[in-house]
Amino acid sequence: MRIKNTRFTRSLIFVGSMLWIFYLYLPSFHAYFVSDDYYLWKVVKNLEFKDSFRLLLPQALGGISAVQHTGHHAPLSAWLIWLNTVPLNMQVFQTHLISFSLHLLAVCLLAIFTYQLTQNEKIAFLSGLCFGIFPFISEAVYFMSAILFLTGTVIYLASLVTLLQFIKMRKRFWLVIHVFTFCLAIFSAEITFTLPLAVCLLLYHLEETHFYLVLLKYLKLFLTYFILIAISILHWILSLNSVDIFKLSGRFEANSVSRLFLIYIACILLLLGISWYLRNQISTKLKKKKGLFWTLILLIGITWLPTAKLFTEQRYLYLPVSMATITGVYLFFSLYKTIKEEWIRKFFTFGIFGLLIFQSVVLYQKSLNWLKAGETAHTILIQLADELQKNPSAQLIYLINIPDSLNGVYVHRSYFTEAYELLTGKPSPTFVFTPMTVGIQSQAIIGSPTLLYLVSQQGFVLFKPAQDAMGRRIIEQPNIYRATEIDGRTLEVEFVKSDLDLLQNKIYKFEDGKIQKLLP
Repeated sequence: MRIKNTRFTRSLIFVGSMLWIFYLYLPSFHAYFVSDDYYLWKVVKNLEFKDSFRLLLPQALGGISAVQHTGHHAPLSAWLIWLNTVPLNMQVFQTHLISFSLHLLAVCLLAIFTYQLTQNEKIAFLSGLCFGIFPFISEAVYFMSAILFLTGTVIYLASLVTLLQFIKMRKRFWLVIHVFTFCLAIFSAEITFTLPLAVCLLLYHLEETHFYLVLLKYLKLFLTYFILIAISILHWILSLNSVDIFKLSGRFEANSVSRLFLIYIACILLLLGISWYLRNQISTKLKKKKGLFWTLILLIGITWLPTAKLFTEQRYLYLPVSMATITGVYLFFSLYKTIKEEWIRKFFTFGIFGLLIFQSVVLYQKSLNWLKAGETAHTILIQLADELQKNPSAQLIYLINIPDSLNGVYVHRSYFTEAYELLTGKPSPTFVFTPMTVGIQSQAIIGSPTLLYLVSQQGFVLFKPAQDAMGRRIIEQPNIYRATEIDGRTLEVEFVKSDLDLLQNKIYKFEDGKIQKLLP
């Protein structure tokens, strides 16, 4: 029996999809915070409501700059973190619920934006669903410190939606809302500074005229962009005495464009070849305007531009993946319309269902991984607090084998001290990682009174390593220790001042789910 395409049916499918996305993320709602989630806690913890708005002001005008603590020019996102930390008391479930709600809002805005461009409900729905359960950008939803990427993307999409609504209806109300969302966007995250480029591209696509005529027609709008961006850059300079709009591109001091961005360029070339080969076959029924496919392809690059050199950190790709999802679904439907053989159509249909199932399985497993990582982080902090209660005079604590990540999920990468103080409510001693391992199993071998060999099953993570004369990676804490990577799994740790006998009450390791003294 064929189901009628009624408004009720569409609403039922929409609600069911939202519930399905909620179910896939649900395990992570109970996940404890990992240490990086506390990265702005010291900045916002003592701010009252009236003082919280100083997070929105530049430091030179009496504001509180979060840039120095985060490396990001994101005053709006910093204020949202204050809202969650102070008035809402940073509860686990509500924090994850807020992030998930922003994700669902991004999904809905993505679907609306897609429908505005294609006038096709199926493309819009499938784009939203694929993005909603896409597992490899879910880090932006799980990670509290990634809220700037969520808010930035939501406002970015809202700005594009209101722009297209203005073009359609020509009502000043939508133009005002568009400018307002643009203003919010550039103060929420650096990734949104490409918004004017996206607007130019969309206007050029929709107006179907010469580019300079588009600029003349919307000259006042572009002047408004220029003024708002100038104000944002001035805010940045007054906060940090410097400005780098595309700071994310060099965030990890990459010397070249990432492999992912090179893959993007290769995909463009491949799609050019496909388009040329199918130039006489691709159906124009789905194309509202000429060149929509290439408009979407270029939107991927525009939204990716601020993070083009990144080779890790999946949360940074949250915005460009939204555009990539629309492009992929649009291409799928375009090719589907060219196929006449019924068996190939069925193959495509089963393929898309298989892809959705695969994404769902991987996403649910990621939720479980974040749950496990949060439990591990919480266990380490609580057990360490109990150990230090027995040794309250210790002011310098060496931590060995503290996991950097677990199944690809961060556990303790940074901000360990902030996490310890907020969770335990106690002043933190100075923690020294010697250094963090990827795995959870390692062995410590004493080489001399001041020399320790650490052997890990999976290797070590050395942050900002230098090299010695032999080209080996090293990391140093001045006047504390020097760690040299002998091979991929062995570190030689030489303590500068104290011998191991004096340090034995201050060195702890994490193994078999427990914090314990390294030397009995």
